[in-house]
Amino acid sequence: GDGVQDFFYEPYLGLMQSPTDFVIGVGKGTGSLLAGVASGVLSSTATIVGTASGGVSSGAALLTGDEKYAARRQEKLRELKASHGGVLSGLVAGGESVVTGFVSGISGLVTKPVEEVQKSGALGIFKGVGLGLMGAAMKPVIGVTDGISSVASGVTQQIAKATSDSLVV
Repeated sequence: GDGVQDFFYEPYLGLMQSPTDFVIGVGKGTGSLLAGVASGVLSSTATIVGTASGGVSSGAALLTGDEKYAARRQEKLRELKASHGGVLSGLVAGGESVVTGFVSGISGLVTKPVEEVQKSGALGIFKGVGLGLMGAAMKPVIGVTDGISSVASGVTQQIAKATSDSLVV
């Protein structure tokens, strides 16, 4: 899009002014092109990872039986998208996702059996142990995947902000 157009148009505008402005135009156009390519690559990566993460986590809610975890995770992802934060917010959200995945997975080893015993009586312990083990296996994977997706999304948003600002050479 704009990067390719700027690559040709900025030097042209500079050439109409002076040789010095032509050189500045080449720099601006090249910078815009490179920023556009980098933004496209990172945006594609974030989309692919986000899609994979969404597919894994949707199935994980069924496997772990933990709808509260899935709802909290979806809310965090919505907040990250709405914030339009940059690299730092992506890193923070990514770190939170990883920690939450591990903590929820490990704590589920205790909480799920207790919850199922309260729901179903003594036999619920078997279902609870199974759900706890599934959560302990799946939630850290989801946390890491969401972490990668959050960081990639933050980088993409940062590049999008930078490319929307005018490049100064």
